[in-house]
Amino acid sequence: MAMALSIVNQYKNVKLEILPVSMMKPGQKAPAVLVDDVIMAEDEGKGDGIADKQEVINELIKRGVVAYSKED
Repeated sequence: MAMALSIVNQYKNVKLEILPVSMMKPGQKAPAVLVDDVIMAEDEGKGDGIADKQEVINELIKRGVVAYSKED
């Protein structure tokens, strides 16, 4: 959660949604970090529910959500 909040603070145009387990799609696990439908971390899966901040930022850059900057 802290990592997601730091990204939101760093990139003001990024929207953060916190979903309860009841709103997850069938088969999805919580905690999880998703960028659109790409799973960046998932409980008992990739990262065991903990996403790497730079991986998330890289995915946002690929989608054009945030601009690339060597200062990020």
